[in-house]
Amino acid sequence: MKAFRKDFFREILKNKGRFLSVFFISLLGAAFFSGIRSAEGDMKTSADAYYDQTNYMDLRVLGTLGLTDTDMEDIAKVKGVAQVTGGHTLEVLHKEGEKEQTVKLIALEDGVNEPQILDGRLPQKTDEILVDQKFLDETGKKIGDQVIFESGTDTALSDDLVHGTFTIVGSATLPYYMELTRGTGSIGNGSIDSFGLLLPETFTSEIYTEIYVQVDGAKELESYSTSYEKTVKQVQNRVEELEEEACQRRYDAVYQEGEDKLSDARKQVTDGEKELADGKKKLEDGTLQIEEAKDTVAEKEKELKENESLLAEKETELQNGENQLATKEKELTAGEQQLQQKMQELAAGKQELATKQTELTDGKAQLQIQEEELNTAKSQLEEQAAKLEEQKSQLEEKEKELDENEVTVTAGITQVQEGQEQLAAGMQSVQEEITRLEAKKEQLSQMEEPDAEQLQQIETALQELKQQLTGLETQKEVLSQKETELTGNLTQIQLGKGELEQARTQLDAGEAEISMHRQELAAGEEKIAQAKEQLAAGERQISQVQKQLADGEAQIGQAKAQIADGKKQLAGAKAALADGKTQLSAGKQQIVDGKSALREAKDEIDAKETELEDGWKEYRKESRKAEKKLADAKEENTTRYNVVMDSVNLEEVRDRAINDLGMGYATSDQIIEYQNPVNDYVKQYESIPKSGVLGQTTDK
Repeated sequence: MKAFRKDFFREILKNKGRFLSVFFISLLGAAFFSGIRSAEGDMKTSADAYYDQTNYMDLRVLGTLGLTDTDMEDIAKVKGVAQVTGGHTLEVLHKEGEKEQTVKLIALEDGVNEPQILDGRLPQKTDEILVDQKFLDETGKKIGDQVIFESGTDTALSDDLVHGTFTIVGSATLPYYMELTRGTGSIGNGSIDSFGLLLPETFTSEIYTEIYVQVDGAKELESYSTSYEKTVKQVQNRVEELEEEACQRRYDAVYQEGEDKLSDARKQVTDGEKELADGKKKLEDGTLQIEEAKDTVAEKEKELKENESLLAEKETELQNGENQLATKEKELTAGEQQLQQKMQELAAGKQELATKQTELTDGKAQLQIQEEELNTAKSQLEEQAAKLEEQKSQLEEKEKELDENEVTVTAGITQVQEGQEQLAAGMQSVQEEITRLEAKKEQLSQMEEPDAEQLQQIETALQELKQQLTGLETQKEVLSQKETELTGNLTQIQLGKGELEQARTQLDAGEAEISMHRQELAAGEEKIAQAKEQLAAGERQISQVQKQLADGEAQIGQAKAQIADGKKQLAGAKAALADGKTQLSAGKQQIVDGKSALREAKDEIDAKETELEDGWKEYRKESRKAEKKLADAKEENTTRYNVVMDSVNLEEVRDRAINDLGMGYATSDQIIEYQNPVNDYVKQYESIPKSGVLGQTTDK
């Protein structure tokens, strides 16, 4: 035994990698198996909690012909039923470009199958919808967008819903759509793509498409437990016992409804046939009357045309006379207009002449005033020129005096500066001598036995030199004061010359201004001369105009006499023409009255013909409608009869299995053959690759 153990551990140590691989594979397999076994209970518990939270139904009752309030009352009386709720559903189509979706619209009901809102809110109006999140993902719609549905059958959508367009207010999930698919449908491609939730008032039908049943005590039980299934099954059996009676009741109601509609249709058809027969008789009588009236109108039209020809001849004669009269009247009117125009021109000429005379008088007065003003300005200008010339002479004398003073002061300043230079040289020479004597004195003082006489001579010379230096400094100060005084005088002279220059500038400006005024005076004198010439020309024009006006008045008098004679002749011609017009108007009125009577007769005939044609059309239309209504009623009754007769059969079982329980036949494209050479275990949700091979073995 010990040898076996040693060999066992030796093999493990020798093959550590293989041992650890087998160990961890076994460990993972056991853990995975334990997880799967324990996940089933957790998933069932989670699903049960979700069903309880949303008040998910325990049973759903369906009826091929629909369900009524009586069915709900019967189910509510069944033992074990806690709550019964009627529901409305409708399958519709939604088209977005080339994509088409089948959407199942479901009515929101309080207390049963409550949705879980993912985003947004519940509908509050009949034109609002809460949609499946899958619908938003596949269509690209978002909350706030509008969505339009279409009917997937021959029945109009307005027969089942109050609206066809809805506003998306949120997205949600429903408890009976726990899988990715939404079941099968009866329109479109045969499968439901998504759902939408509406208010119950949005559905127009009073017949329910399904009834939701909640079993008493089922909510406290776990959904997938045996006790839950047993409790629900007992209630289901009791509800199924009502099936035969409910189906028969609904069949009788539908059958009776069809019979009533068919009976009403038959009565309407009988009444319609009688009305059509009466109308046909009236139409035939009206046709005969219209033909007789047409013959009478034709005779009257012939007579009216003959009278119109005669009237046209007389009207032509009258028109010729009228044209001649109009020509003469136009000539007379033109003459009057010319006369009036000449009179207006004459009056305007007189007015213009008076205006010109007034302007001429005013011009003379203004010219005299301007001439006087010009002479006055000329005198003033000459006085200003004399004054300016006098000021100019004074300025030149002053300028000459300042130039002489400037020369004198400049010469004085030069002399002072030369004296200052000489004094500076003398002072420097004296200072140098003082420095030399003081140095010599210092040397003598340092000797052991200085020469007293010599020292005295040096001291005396130093005193004299210092006095000379003091006198030179005094002279320098006097020259400096003199220079300052002369410089001030020179500044005053220069300021005076600047003032003289300004005065000269002002005099030049004055001379320029006087020259300009002289030019203006010359221009004014020239203008006055021109104005005098213009006034003389105006007086000559006025004389000519007065002569022309006198000639015009004479011509107007002659024209007035000629126009008076023309008017007299025109009045006689108008009287004769008026008599002819009166006779012609009477003839025209007779023809107009005849035409009016004839037109009224024609209009009446046309109206009767139109009314007759409309009557025939209405007769044929109502006849076809009555026949179609009877055929539709028969077809509808036959359809309802067949539906009721076939309400319980194998096709119903198949429909419930496919549409309600989500079952379906596997198609050829849903069957996939695959290989797995690695092992025989296949995961339920593992993806199968397009190659059809799940894995490869490493065995040789």
